[in-house]
Amino acid sequence: GDVLSQLNKQTGKFIHYNTKDEHTRFIFSIAEDREGFLWLGTNNGLKRFDEKKGEFLHHYFDPANTNGISDGAAITVCADSRDNIWVGNGSKATDRFNKRTGRFFHYRHIPGDSTSISQNVVKSIFEDSKGNLWLGTLSGGVCYFDYQNEKFKTFTDKHGLPANNVYSILTDNKGQLWLGTSNGLSRFDPGTKIFTNYDYKDGLQSNVFSAVD
Repeated sequence: GDVLSQLNKQTGKFIHYNTKDEHTRFIFSIAEDREGFLWLGTNNGLKRFDEKKGEFLHHYFDPANTNGISDGAAITVCADSRDNIWVGNGSKATDRFNKRTGRFFHYRHIPGDSTSISQNVVKSIFEDSKGNLWLGTLSGGVCYFDYQNEKFKTFTDKHGLPANNVYSILTDNKGQLWLGTSNGLSRFDPGTKIFTNYDYKDGLQSNVFSAVD
């Protein structure tokens, strides 16, 4: 729902923080930046939470503001090592918020442009140990973002991905990416660009790795 809960692992007790926003119904995702602030992706935009003060400091969403967050449904949030907050939305665009300048940058799918993001609906965003950013999309595969030229490189089922719906991304201690898709798990080697796929025949409980499709 609209409540952020903090567990004290030593006492086993919770502290609950209500967003106190009548328009916020769901908190979809949480990310922590290098300063210790929590960034919440909600059904009503992006919020920043100050844990020390127990306060929600900012709310970045105004449908009339084209310079703000591009969509109210902030499905996934990622705080990268370059002081950016990435927001994967339910439609329209993917956003990068520069904390130093307070500016939002929007990345939209452009038909016919293979260097644009492959889809506007982004379900997962992950920064690996080398500082590379990966975005899992709905029906557009997984995208790598090149910070230097602000372009995307997309990997889909044409490259070996078992499905183009990528719901989650993690890494292991060998630097391999593990992608949760709508058709099993996929291990991706960023160096060789090779996918190794696993499904229910390999012992998985299901081929679908999504809480909500």
